[in-house]
Amino acid sequence: MDSVVAVLLEFVQSDYARQQCNYVNAAPTDYGTIEGMFDKVEISDAKLMLKLSRSFEQRSTSILDKLTRHLRTRMPQVESLEYQQGSTIRTIFV
Repeated sequence: MDSVVAVLLEFVQSDYARQQCNYVNAAPTDYGTIEGMFDKVEISDAKLMLKLSRSFEQRSTSILDKLTRHLRTRMPQVESLEYQQGSTIRTIFV
């Protein structure tokens, strides 16, 4: 679990995440925190389940593409990513 936290922190503290925060006019306190970008993060076996914070949902395709590439590089043991938006769940194979 600690490695998931570390990898997600790398992602949310990246220049890319800062650009996304600026794009959606996120609160300055949201930058660099997992809670600022994600409402929900769970890990089960080799599956990462998450929900973006509401302000980032409009950028979900771009953010999830970038996050998938980051996970593929940093956490190859994660096989899939489940993204929840409303009542819809989308599965992305890493």
